Amino acid sequence: MTEYDFLQEDESESEDKKNTFISDSDEADGDNALTMDDNPDCSGSTALYDVTDIQGKREVEIPELISMTKVLFSGYKGQMYLYLNKCLRSGELSRIVGSRVLNKTINREVCDFPDVSYWRIDRENFYADVKVSLKLTTLVGTLSWKGYLVCWCCFDPKLSVEFEYLSESFEHEGLDMLSRYLVPCATNRRIDEIAEELWRTYCPEALTDPRKRNAEHLAKEMKLKIMHCPVFEHQGVDGIVFFKEDALELGDDYNVKDEHGKVIRTVKAEEGKRTVIPADTIVINSNRIRREYSDINIFHECYHYAEHYLFYALQEMASNDRRQVPVKKILVGKDEEVKDELYFIENQAERGSIGLMMPATHTQHVIREEYEKVETYSNSGELYEKVGRAMVKRLSVPDFRVRQRMIQLGHIRAKGCMNRVNRSEIDPFAFDPDSWRSSEHTFIIDLVKLKVLRKENDDLRTLMESKKYIYADGHVVRNTPEYVYWDGKREEYLLTEKALAYVDRCCLRFVRKYVQRNVGRYIFGRLYYDDDYLKQNEFYLSDIINERQVDESEFWTIFYVLFLAR
Repeated sequence: MTEYDFLQEDESESEDKKNTFISDSDEADGDNALTMDDNPDCSGSTALYDVTDIQGKREVEIPELISMTKVLFSGYKGQMYLYLNKCLRSGELSRIVGSRVLNKTINREVCDFPDVSYWRIDRENFYADVKVSLKLTTLVGTLSWKGYLVCWCCFDPKLSVEFEYLSESFEHEGLDMLSRYLVPCATNRRIDEIAEELWRTYCPEALTDPRKRNAEHLAKEMKLKIMHCPVFEHQGVDGIVFFKEDALELGDDYNVKDEHGKVIRTVKAEEGKRTVIPADTIVINSNRIRREYSDINIFHECYHYAEHYLFYALQEMASNDRRQVPVKKILVGKDEEVKDELYFIENQAERGSIGLMMPATHTQHVIREEYEKVETYSNSGELYEKVGRAMVKRLSVPDFRVRQRMIQLGHIRAKGCMNRVNRSEIDPFAFDPDSWRSSEHTFIIDLVKLKVLRKENDDLRTLMESKKYIYADGHVVRNTPEYVYWDGKREEYLLTEKALAYVDRCCLRFVRKYVQRNVGRYIFGRLYYDDDYLKQNEFYLSDIINERQVDESEFWTIFYVLFLAR
């Protein structure tokens, strides 16, 4: 699959836009280059950083999980020795090694099992390739031999292990590797492929016909039932898929609103009602999700059911209700990585749900079609805004989902379109992609967060009080007529066309930090003023202005000529 993006080369955009529709994979790995909120890296379990500061450390919750490696070596190590001794007695080991083995037995003195790798066969079956290291006595002397004991494993529903063969190598072509907790190690692109495979299996027409992409229909074809229930003390759980029959506590939340309809508090049921949920059932939490908006949550649970059963079977969980997972709090250093398998799994299911709602191949086709229809636009943000609005109509999908999917599929400049601040749309804008590849960066901020940052950050407060920068339409922009003006009709400051074409040249950049809401769930939390970015821009600006003796507007033309010539 080719990933495309629009490359704006100069302010006039004199080039034909069709000639600048380039593959973003030429610039960076599409699986890792985009923002974490719209495009998390689903291929690893390293959790995001939070901002809790306890004497230079961070406090995080991590799940206490059972690893397949521990299960294998604690329950099946004796059988591994039996299998190796069977190979020894039958002469199979001598044949594999290529010389007659003189050992009388294979035991821990001559055998070691350094590692195991896992490979997914299907929903319930997987290979465990146990690395074997042997010290053998042969006719030609002592021989160190390394190979693999290939095991076929299955959860149906209890774990069973069969030893297939002993070999110097193994081949599992076409199979996805699993972590030691049996989570597929799938890249973003692979998750998109899996989503398309699910449609291909259960409703092939949905791959090209958006009208067929019905979440309830997919669940039905997968033999899954759907229940909309108020989950008691849900702790933010939106949906749960039950692999086996189990009980669930139900109880209503209700919102207390003021005279303007604003929610002022949420009241929870005093106690839950224990209810039995049948196996192969998706429960959508009606305390959080309205039935008419539950498609994405059903897709999410369908992906869990198809791809993550092995993980939950290993943990002996009847459902994927994360509240059942035992957790512990640990203190880690500022730069110490934290592994969180539930975060790993949720990222995959989130990506998979969007992949089911908008299959990658067809969605790229629609993006290209609508892209080529656009004739007039002021900047690449407006170009993608027009593309996105057309896609909303064609696909019957909310605009924020369309924006998210465009970014996921490599269209980084779609970050400049269909943005809202305080539920109001802001004007589409463009930027140099290198200024907004990082997961934490943003050029968008609302006034409430800005006021908080001004109180907390002396440099930002001084900068704003100097009137050198001003708030305008979701941005903090350099306060010159070149970049900002007062709109009497809208009664607010807005960005000029030039500013909208290059927000990274004239607007402040902010850094969003993740915080852990609960185990497996990380959200964007606090926002920080990116002082280093401003200093870098100010340095280049003042340095070249002084050197060339030009004004500020001339500087940007010189800078980008130099930049593009590198």
